[in-house]
Amino acid sequence: MTGDMLEQLDATFGSLSLQGLAGDYDAIARAFYAPFPEWARQTFAEDAIYHRDRYLDMLGRVYTGGVLEVGSDKPFISYFLRRLHPKAQFTTISMDMPPSPLPVTQVDIEFEVFPFSDASFRQAIFTEVLEHLWRDPAWAMWQINRVLEPGGELFLTTPNACAADVAQAVLLQSNPNPRSQYFLRLEAGHLHLWTMRELELVLGAHGFAVEEMTSANFVEGMEVAEDLLALLRERAPADRFGQTIRCVAVKRSEVEKPVYPRVIFPREAPVQMTGALEKWARAKLRERD
Repeated sequence: MTGDMLEQLDATFGSLSLQGLAGDYDAIARAFYAPFPEWARQTFAEDAIYHRDRYLDMLGRVYTGGVLEVGSDKPFISYFLRRLHPKAQFTTISMDMPPSPLPVTQVDIEFEVFPFSDASFRQAIFTEVLEHLWRDPAWAMWQINRVLEPGGELFLTTPNACAADVAQAVLLQSNPNPRSQYFLRLEAGHLHLWTMRELELVLGAHGFAVEEMTSANFVEGMEVAEDLLALLRERAPADRFGQTIRCVAVKRSEVEKPVYPRVIFPREAPVQMTGALEKWARAKLRERD
């Protein structure tokens, strides 16, 4: 993508407010992606429309100073974060490199050291990424802690493994993980659906104090039977059963290395290239050569 496209987007959306974006969101999403390559145009626009309420919630937050957007491959949200919060300085890192008019630094967040100094950022955004990580999510948490300044804020969202619609799926013999299919790329699926308790555990292990842990229903059309909702409310607070976990955590301490709580990592280590995985990977490399 070129600087000309960024100029074109700025000319079209430069004066747009959050209220204006919300008022005509679907049409704006399609117009935003209209200059993109044909193969990406419809898919990217549909994704932005599907995540409308979550994106608007993210864009409506307050951002100041340096902000690191971790794992984002969505130019729409990266662009409007910058457009609606011009006083903040955003940096985007991702393993996937989408066509984008904005700079994206390629980083494997489960393996590579983030290319930034310690305490470089005031805030980090880590949304709808954690569920795609399967090798070493603790590494990503450690690196986010490292590059945040003391008292820096992490905003995290991820699908809720204990959502009401998950409970209903179990009753209806439907898969509670809607992205459990066998995709061409492993990372395209949801490899681990997280619970609030697991998030609190892994965040605490990596020097974060959770200030807010709630859930939200950002996607319409997922109706849950009222009697099931009533049963769930009898057992736990109502704000625990939304489709998406929404978490705000603050860095309280430094962490020297990744930490692997046994509840999540039974061997207290990340995934290893051993057994069938190693044999398969070596065979694939030989085929490629």
